[in-house]
Amino acid sequence: MKSFKAIVHKIVTNQNIKNTLTIALGGIIGSFFSYLLLFFLGRKLDVQTYGLYSSLISLSTLLVIPTEILGISIIKRTSELAATKELNRFAGFFYSLIGFALLISIILFTGINLAGPFIQTKLQIADSTIITVFAVLTGLTFPSGIFTASLKGLTKYTASAVYNMVFSSLRMTFALIPLYMGLGLVSIFSGMSVALVISFTLAIVLVNVAINKADFKNIKRDYKKLFIFGLPAALLAITQTYLTNMDIVLVRRYFDPQLTGYYAGAVTLGKLFLFGCTSVATVMYPQVVAEHARKKNPVKVFVQLFKIQFGLILTCLFVYLTFPELISQVFFGAAFDASVPYIRTYAIFIALFIIMNFFSLYLLAVEKTKVFGLFLPAMAFQYIYITLAHENLHNIIIGNIIAVLVIIGLLVGAFAKNHQDHWAQELRKAHSLLFGKLG
Repeated sequence: MKSFKAIVHKIVTNQNIKNTLTIALGGIIGSFFSYLLLFFLGRKLDVQTYGLYSSLISLSTLLVIPTEILGISIIKRTSELAATKELNRFAGFFYSLIGFALLISIILFTGINLAGPFIQTKLQIADSTIITVFAVLTGLTFPSGIFTASLKGLTKYTASAVYNMVFSSLRMTFALIPLYMGLGLVSIFSGMSVALVISFTLAIVLVNVAINKADFKNIKRDYKKLFIFGLPAALLAITQTYLTNMDIVLVRRYFDPQLTGYYAGAVTLGKLFLFGCTSVATVMYPQVVAEHARKKNPVKVFVQLFKIQFGLILTCLFVYLTFPELISQVFFGAAFDASVPYIRTYAIFIALFIIMNFFSLYLLAVEKTKVFGLFLPAMAFQYIYITLAHENLHNIIIGNIIAVLVIIGLLVGAFAKNHQDHWAQELRKAHSLLFGKLG
């Protein structure tokens, strides 16, 4: 009984677990609103329109990869400044980033509109107005990543969770109003854009809670570090985003709109799994960066949080493998029953992707910046496999799984190599302990 109480006490007082639960709670509530939105979209829109919505959101994700690039770099730079107590310096860095993000937003909006006819043709879109509002939404998504990355880098996990919950609730509200007025995708995307603008104000307030007077003296130096680290972070973000979105774009290209909608349904349910479990990596990354900046060994942080990560993965995977029909019925109703055969397989892909993401973020945090190179063969394989073997939707998911398994094998090898001295020391300790007891 005492040992059980000790275990419970250790769990309750463990700061990593507390941080994980805070991010997870914010993620779960935020995801609830996000998936409630998708729930109503799936119920109210016909299958073909929902497939178009999913394809455009996936395309938007690919186009705002620079958000992921800057996000990873900002978390790293912010964590370093926080670890060395240079928050005023971060303030100047943050305010300058807002102007930069708005400039990128304008470039994205202009580029999407110029490419409008091409996008319409490839994605079989009849109404050109959809492209215009899609461009607005995609452009506004970029600054949002700046704010969330800043909060995570400062390890303000509660503030980050609050922002996530508020933004998700606003996006759901402003999208559902036009949906139930029967106004279609143009108004839905417009409502989501309004939610982003409102959320920006909250984000600036939340970041200001953590910082004081802005110091702009070292902006050039900070930007130099940001962009030096930004290139490998960019390549990693591109590869990861590619792996979870290119399949959807290619499905839209090779399959009819009805099947695309069913595949989008399976992907949506699979990403419930993804967003529910990645909170652990969100907690891990800035902590490993800070430990590395202090010249300490971050393996202990990695091992402790990976145990939590693996436990979450097993729990979620059990639910998806056991109750796919129930999950689909609760979320979509009968309209997406044809998505059920793909849910189990896609859940396995997502489980493997989460493990891959955890290892890759750790290696990036300890400045193993060439980690992106491990993804390139798998990316090429995924594209070629889908292009040549798209007889059915199961083949698409199998291609995804093989690609991620290859990457995990390479990442584990890189991790072991990077910490071979640590593992050798642990083996010596185990050897001494074992033979000491035998003696």
